[in-house]
Amino acid sequence: MKKYIIAFVIFIIIGCSRTPKQLPAGGGENYVVILQHEDEFIDFKNIYVDIFSQIIYTPQPEHVIKFRNVSPEKLYRYKLQKNLMIVGTLDKNDPNKDIIEAFLLEDDFNKIKEGTKSVFGFKEPWAREQYILIIVGRNNDDLKKRLNNNKIVICNFFSEGIKDRLLKIATYRGLDKKAINKMEKYGKFRFSLPAKKYIPIVVNPKARIISYITHSPDRMIAIAWRDSIEFPILDEKTIFEFRNNLFKDFFQGDSVLLSYNNRKYSMVNDTVWNDMNVVKYKGVWQNNRIIMGGPFGGYTLYHNGKMYMIDYNVANPGKDKIPLIFEMEALLSTFKFTE
Repeated sequence: MKKYIIAFVIFIIIGCSRTPKQLPAGGGENYVVILQHEDEFIDFKNIYVDIFSQIIYTPQPEHVIKFRNVSPEKLYRYKLQKNLMIVGTLDKNDPNKDIIEAFLLEDDFNKIKEGTKSVFGFKEPWAREQYILIIVGRNNDDLKKRLNNNKIVICNFFSEGIKDRLLKIATYRGLDKKAINKMEKYGKFRFSLPAKKYIPIVVNPKARIISYITHSPDRMIAIAWRDSIEFPILDEKTIFEFRNNLFKDFFQGDSVLLSYNNRKYSMVNDTVWNDMNVVKYKGVWQNNRIIMGGPFGGYTLYHNGKMYMIDYNVANPGKDKIPLIFEMEALLSTFKFTE
């Protein structure tokens, strides 16, 4: 009996603690645990499949965010997960009623009743670098509607949380100041390159390229710049030809896999990134000489009379590559020009 009392006290202490002594969040980096009674989860599963449907080919298909269900009575086993999604209704018999009431204020419940708000995000309530999203509807039909109406919000919440967490993990030892000084000197830009982790491959101001790599598994960042007059247009053909030439001249001859068996693997689109208008690209690189391949991505843009390519690629044969892509995106989210 005594050991059960001790276990209960420990559970309460962990559950109520909001101090810096919190345990670190655990679990899969890009896994979301959905807290919902299993009987209801069956009825909602297709909605979750639709919400978390984004796939990246690496070249094998991988879900950007994966999910699993846990019933409320098992929360004690999953309370320290990195990504938790708690769904429920205003029904007094809802299995998640007590948990939701512990998070939300009276004003929040009024907004749910009015239909003006239904999604609430929280950081680190139970563990360090933990992200919890709560979605509440008036009833199950209303909850389904609100889940469907907030697909992008839900995915973005967890995606940004994952990148924020990975950036802190990658840079917890500080930044490589020597490397950053060279970026600023030669290319007039900087980003948060972790200290004691990445090694330079190419730092060549005459060739206008800087590149760093880390191993186990391999992740590489390469930034090149040219006079913008050489690139009057930034489209798929121009971007991928330049990337192919860059990797032929300075690396191992990787090339872009555009398509295979009627499936398009690499593509570009216009977007806004770090408050700049850019052409974002992503896809699969291949190297027939060393029989390797993997995902890559990056951004091209004009700045002060120059065209910049900000590129990353990863290699992790036979294993999950999505967390590595999130890490690269996290590091490059700190990219900025110094003039």
